[in-house]
Amino acid sequence: LYVCDLESQRIVILDRRSGSLLGEFGTAGSGDGEFRVPIGVDTDRDGYVYVSDMMGCRVQKFTPDGSFLAGFGELGDYAGAFARPKQLAVDDDGIIYVVDAAFQNVQMFNDEFELLMSFGAAGNFPGALNLPVGISVTDTNIELYSDLFHPGFEPHRVIAVTNQFGPQKVSVYALGRRKDGWTVAQLHQSSGAKAGVGANEDLSKLQSLGEGQAAPGGPPPPPLTEEGGGVD
Repeated sequence: LYVCDLESQRIVILDRRSGSLLGEFGTAGSGDGEFRVPIGVDTDRDGYVYVSDMMGCRVQKFTPDGSFLAGFGELGDYAGAFARPKQLAVDDDGIIYVVDAAFQNVQMFNDEFELLMSFGAAGNFPGALNLPVGISVTDTNIELYSDLFHPGFEPHRVIAVTNQFGPQKVSVYALGRRKDGWTVAQLHQSSGAKAGVGANEDLSKLQSLGEGQAAPGGPPPPPLTEEGGGVD
C-alpha cells in the first residue's frame, strides 16, 4: 500500500494487511524523485508507481521500491501542462488520468506521457467539475451504471471524479464506443436515463465519452502560481 505523506514530502510503503512499514521514498525538492506536495499515487498493472506532485506541477514514475524512472509535466496554461494537479489514476492499458483543480478537468496521457485528450469543465451541467480532487477508474462492474448509458453506447471503462464544491460531489464518465447502427448525432440526444442516485443526489448524470467526444467546456483557465494561491 502506497500512501502520500504531504508533511514529510514522501511516499510511505505499508503492508496492506498488518499496516507495518515496508519502506519509503522521496524528499522535499524539485529534482528527480523529489516532491513539493505529493498528493496522488497509483500503480499500473506492472507494479510501477505514479505520483502527482501538486506544487511541482508534474507526475513522476517509480519502480515498486521507489527508484525514480521518469517524469513529465510543468506549470503552464496549455493542454498537457498542469496548474494544480491533484490525484491520479492509471488504468490497465497504461493510460494516466490526472485531475487538475485549477483547470477543472482531467487530462489523459499514454504510457509514453503523450497527451491523448481531456474532459470536464467548470459549470453546473451534468458532468461538470467544481474544484475536482479525486479520481477512480474501473473496467469491472460496469453493469452497475447500465441505467445511465445511452442505448447506442457500449462502455468499456467508467471514471468517477470527486468535487470539493458544487451540487455534484461525484461526476461519473464513461469511455467506450458507438454501437453499430447508431449515429453520433443519436448519441448526443438524451437517452432519458435517470440522473444519478445517492443519499444527497450527489452523483451527477453520467457523461459518455466515446469516439474522442469530451464533456462540454472550453480551454483551461490560466494557472495559479504559488503566490496566487486560492486553489486547494
